[in-house]
Amino acid sequence: MGNCFSNEEKKPRESTLPSHQDLNRSQQVPVSPNNVNVSINDPVRPLPSTPKVKDGLTVRALYDFDAINDDDLSFRKGDKLEVDEETSQNSDWWVATHLASGQKGYIPSNYVTKDDNSPQSQDWWYNVERKEADKQLLLPGNPTGTFLVREAGDRASYVLSVRDYDPKSNDACVKHYRIRRLDNGGFYISPKHAADGLCCKLDIACPKIRPLVQFRELEVARESVKLLKKLGSGCFGEVYAGMNGHEVLNRVEKGYRMPKPTGGPVICQEPYYEHMMKCWNRNPENRPTFAYLQDFFNNYLVAAEGEYKPMD
Repeated sequence: MGNCFSNEEKKPRESTLPSHQDLNRSQQVPVSPNNVNVSINDPVRPLPSTPKVKDGLTVRALYDFDAINDDDLSFRKGDKLEVDEETSQNSDWWVATHLASGQKGYIPSNYVTKDDNSPQSQDWWYNVERKEADKQLLLPGNPTGTFLVREAGDRASYVLSVRDYDPKSNDACVKHYRIRRLDNGGFYISPKHAADGLCCKLDIACPKIRPLVQFRELEVARESVKLLKKLGSGCFGEVYAGMNGHEVLNRVEKGYRMPKPTGGPVICQEPYYEHMMKCWNRNPENRPTFAYLQDFFNNYLVAAEGEYKPMD
């Protein structure tokens, strides 16, 4: 039959399972986190970026301001405020927070300046030409030594304008000195007209006239109007009593002129009304010219010296 079976005994198949000894040894060996690889199928989402904090615009008050409306913010000259950046774009009124009191409200934008220590933010800075600088310095009440700094005509340097006294003419005058920039960032007064020093000692910065506050609300509350007589109504509103066109022409032809306005939010000064009457003169040849009127209103503070009051 042949040898169907070998005389040698078959060796048992080695097991692939770990023995108890191997398991015990593996439990005794510490596992380092660096030797562990973890795979994640889903991509890791990046952390959200830190939101940028908007830097508020810090301004300094040039004049005192008393609140007109309930939501206005009062402040005094020199106070510092932080302006809401969104309201500081193309607006006459800004929303600001008083840095000292923490109060918030509306402020007139022409009453403050950027607090950045630049020449334009100083009390002595004027954004004017030479003619206007002379006019401001020669206003009544300014002493000798009153000064201001402005941009020169070449737009590359500055000019120091000083009020002085001329003994020859026995009258006030204005001297101008060119201020130039050094290479290291400093400034110096050109010695061309200041070889012997300035004409006088600098005393005070030229006082600035407080600007007009722009209206915030032009709409008149309906409940503040008293109805005397309703003549009719239409798509655009209601009609109140008054003179018709024919009656107005007849009264003007007979010499009627509108009386001086009184009781309004803006006081009509007597010189203003006098010039209004001149403009309404029956004879056109006797009416003032536009050039005369412009000169009158530009120099009104000088002409009305008795009513002049120095501003902050």
